[in-house]
Amino acid sequence: MTTAIIGTGNIGGQVARHLVAGGEPVVLAARDESHAVALANELGPLASAASVQQAIEGADAVVLAVWLDTTKELIAENRDLLHRKVVIDPSNPIQLDDKGGFSRTLPEGQSAASVRRKTGSQPSAAAASAAAATAAVAWPRPRRVSSVPTSSIWASPSAT
Repeated sequence: MTTAIIGTGNIGGQVARHLVAGGEPVVLAARDESHAVALANELGPLASAASVQQAIEGADAVVLAVWLDTTKELIAENRDLLHRKVVIDPSNPIQLDDKGGFSRTLPEGQSAASVRRKTGSQPSAAAASAAAATAAVAWPRPRRVSSVPTSSIWASPSAT
């Protein structure tokens, strides 16, 4: 299964690294195509760079690793290309506020998952696999303190 990853920043880059490390091919696309090319070169032969449209066309699954407003634009612009694709949205429903911070874009008490349930859509097995890869980015396994530089040490919420 080939996965297109639109956006090569923190989330898109990590999803790409995890998928390639697991032997999965990825096609990368970014607003600045040189970023996608650089990441593809870093990741090796399982990664390639393409335009957004080419990446979507050549993929079975599409990860939209971009801001929510950009996701909305990408879906509107590529609606026909996304038909019958597994689409993964690892974004959070947030936006920049007028104070330089962040604010929610969904009403209090509502999540992206609850919005999906209200529409009746159900995730496929492929979507569940891609979601697991995305979750691996958000919750990587803790590393042993003795094997990583001090600047890389962190504790997962489940660590005791």
